[in-house]
Amino acid sequence: MKNFTLLFLLLLTLPAYAQEQGLLKLSVSANRASFGAKRYTDDAGAAYTLPGRTVQGYGLNLEYFVGDYVSLAWSVEFGNTSQGANYMRYPAGIQMLPYLINNLNATSDWSYTALLLAILPEGVYWHLPIKEGKMYITPYISPFNIFREKKANLPPTPALGLSTGCRAELYAQKFTFAPYFGARTNYSVKSGGWGFEAGLHVGLLIND
Repeated sequence: MKNFTLLFLLLLTLPAYAQEQGLLKLSVSANRASFGAKRYTDDAGAAYTLPGRTVQGYGLNLEYFVGDYVSLAWSVEFGNTSQGANYMRYPAGIQMLPYLINNLNATSDWSYTALLLAILPEGVYWHLPIKEGKMYITPYISPFNIFREKKANLPPTPALGLSTGCRAELYAQKFTFAPYFGARTNYSVKSGGWGFEAGLHVGLLIND
């Protein structure tokens, strides 16, 4: 605890970098989510249980500040589940890429719409200053995630989902350290319900 306190005080003595409009931040992350078992009843009245599971992922994340304390986020994450499935998480707009690739020369309204959807951010972050340029509390909501799991010899199961929570961001010159805790779920009724997620972002301000 003493060492952590000393590290925290050291970070506060380093030069500050404000969260300004136009700022671009790139980060890597490690994430772990846990879902408990959940019981369901099908249309015929038969009950069954969806077993609990954990998901471990590692990601690359991009944030663009559209205001002094508001950023839009895009991320991709790869990992695996406790049930032996490969796991991916990415913005829902990426689902439009195959259409765009197959229609590179198209100029229809639908092509422009598909392009806008492809670059749609997955979430929004609000950076609330505790000590300007040094420490922020950052609630977030990401309503446009695709959570994709793929087991051997089975088709993939992509599902649209939501994650929300809060980060504690510390700045050390151009570097950022942000542990976070939150919750996530798929919009599918039979998704396993809500799970808890926790992780760490380590980032770099690349255009300050």
